[in-house]
Amino acid sequence: AICFNGMGEAGHIPQVNFIQQAIIFVPEALETMPLVYQARMAVVRALSRSSCRRAKLVIAQTRTVQNWLLDQFQLPQERVRVFTPDISWLDAPLISNVAAKMRDTREDRRVLYVGSAMPYKSIDTAVVAVERIRQELRGTTLFMTLPESHPVNIEPGVVCLGTLNHAEVRVALESAALLIMPSLAETVGLPMLEACAVGCPVLASDLPYAHDVCGQAARYFRAKDPRACANALRRLIREDRTREQLAQRGRLLHNRLTEKQPYQQMVDAILETARRG
Repeated sequence: AICFNGMGEAGHIPQVNFIQQAIIFVPEALETMPLVYQARMAVVRALSRSSCRRAKLVIAQTRTVQNWLLDQFQLPQERVRVFTPDISWLDAPLISNVAAKMRDTREDRRVLYVGSAMPYKSIDTAVVAVERIRQELRGTTLFMTLPESHPVNIEPGVVCLGTLNHAEVRVALESAALLIMPSLAETVGLPMLEACAVGCPVLASDLPYAHDVCGQAARYFRAKDPRACANALRRLIREDRTREQLAQRGRLLHNRLTEKQPYQQMVDAILETARRG
């Protein structure tokens, strides 16, 4: 039995838990959320801890999450395996509204955010950072995968692209100068891996999850600090060579992950657990 979101009760059947929720491990991120959400996550954390302790195998997607499980849930290291996913793309559409919306902005001034507007995603950090540099770097625009009705869409230099399917995300990343990832917590941060796969430079919060995923294939700024974010963003927009280097490193990172065949390794680990009973 595979228990998603890190919790479940499989009785006497061999049980594997797949961790998909990072915020339960990060108080700083959880504190940004409404009290009702915090209460719900407290229940999720308690259930996940109990369930993971019963599981024969717990699957994490990064070393950071593995360390949280070992430290906070006191799990034996041999029962926690890490499989960082690779990216397999759908073909990009030949005609795309996303590309049309981004086309009028200079190519080196297109900043992309892929994700939701949940408070722990810290999108205000990116919005304020772009606002700070727009007078100096005219035309810099933050494109966000949020509904056009979202209030941030009226901010200067912000364009909401709407909710995108996977192929449209690829178009947006291929059109962008860089991806910005201001989130305070992620189980893996798939947009960063998607960006690496197409050679889109990454600018991320200086937090363990981002370093764990991107390493030298990204630049970092102090989390929740719009000034630091603006300074890092300004440098990256100006430095064409740095963006090219990050793009190359990202593609190499993607190739290394693909060669490892992480999904097949995950299947093999689950089958091995089942055979052991």
